[in-house]
Amino acid sequence: MLKAVEARMVSKCSGLIQASESRIMEKVDLNDQSNELRIKSQSSTFNDEVKYFRRIAKEIHVMFVQDVKKVREDVNFKLQELREDMEKEIEVVQRGYASLNQQVDIIDEVVTKVESFNIEVQFFSIDKS
Repeated sequence: MLKAVEARMVSKCSGLIQASESRIMEKVDLNDQSNELRIKSQSSTFNDEVKYFRRIAKEIHVMFVQDVKKVREDVNFKLQELREDMEKEIEVVQRGYASLNQQVDIIDEVVTKVESFNIEVQFFSIDKS
C-alpha cells in the first residue's frame, strides 16, 4: 500500500513537473516572441531614424555645396575686379613712364643744344679775341 501511495504521488508529481515545464516553456516561447517583436519594432524605428538622418545629411550637404559654389563665385568676382584694377593701375604707370621718358628725351635734346650753343659761343668768343 505504501508503494501504491508512493507510486501515485510520484505519478502526480511527475505530472505536475511536466505541466510546470510545459507552462514554463510556453512562457519562454511567448517571451521570445515578445522580444523578437520588440527587437523588430526597435529595428524598424532605428532604420526610420537612420533614413531621416541620411535625408537631413543629404540636404545639409547640398546646402553646403551651394554655399561653397557661392563663395567661390564671390571670390572669383573679387579676383576679377582686382585684376581689372591692377591692369588700370599698370596702364597709368606705363603712361606715366612713357610721358616721363618723353620729357627726359626733351631735356636731353635741350641739354645737347645748350652744350652745342655753349661750344659755339666759346668758339666765337675765342675767334674775336
